[in-house]
Amino acid sequence: MPPPVRTLLAVLALVAGLAGPAFPQGTAAAAATTHRVATFNMCGYGSTGGCGGTTTQRVEWMAQRVVSDRIGLLTVNEVCEPVVEALRRRLGALGVTVHTAYQQTFPARRGRCAGASSGNAVVSRTSLSSVRRVTFAAQASGAVERRGVLCAQTVLGGATEVCTAHLLPGAAGAAVRRQQVLEALRAASAPGRPLVLAGDLNEVPPATMLDPLYASRYGAGSRGTLVEPASTRSGAPCRCGAGTRGTAKLDYVFGSGATFAPGTTAVRDSPWSDHHLLLADLIRS
Repeated sequence: MPPPVRTLLAVLALVAGLAGPAFPQGTAAAAATTHRVATFNMCGYGSTGGCGGTTTQRVEWMAQRVVSDRIGLLTVNEVCEPVVEALRRRLGALGVTVHTAYQQTFPARRGRCAGASSGNAVVSRTSLSSVRRVTFAAQASGAVERRGVLCAQTVLGGATEVCTAHLLPGAAGAAVRRQQVLEALRAASAPGRPLVLAGDLNEVPPATMLDPLYASRYGAGSRGTLVEPASTRSGAPCRCGAGTRGTAKLDYVFGSGATFAPGTTAVRDSPWSDHHLLLADLIRS
């Protein structure tokens, strides 16, 4: 073969090698990603209910937890409206950019939050869009506080709907709370996206009113589609977990079982709240 022809063929072979095959020969499986979600009832009404600390102290504690525990998504209940913006600014000063959404449930009123309103909030390191604020139809008779669920679209390894709710407490409120569970689930599931549902549900894990949330693998009447990190006993899924208000577990982080696998959890005791902050890892493959 003449030298010019050999040279041309060599160049063509080199170009073909750099370009790669015309069609992929197979793709590697996507790596699983772990997303740390936290929920916290910050007892934001001031000194009532056994809570204490100034707004500055409460904001600083939450900001330090977001940084040191590498929280990517935080939901907050009983939060005074000014605290949400204060937390965003403080995290920015610590080098962490977050996006926030807020839902008023208790109107501005003297004696709570220094006259500001309070409610639910979402704090996310990834952007929030399509924010929805749904007020429950089921409410305590004559109550000033109008409870509801706050939802927004964010990104946790892919488009995800995150929602938080603070349900009516107490034995007298059980019938209303049962309806609020169903309303929260309907609102959270409406967009059809993978879901994270978190917050203070004011109910313990074995309660039958939580049956519509837990996936069937958790037994005991579970008929939902959600999984909860670290709800295991002897390696088997169970409706259990560490206490988040004293020894009682009242706060939860659930994820869609079709999208997320449950990881580990931990609690952090706060000096400024009657609840612990709950950390939960959700694994998306």
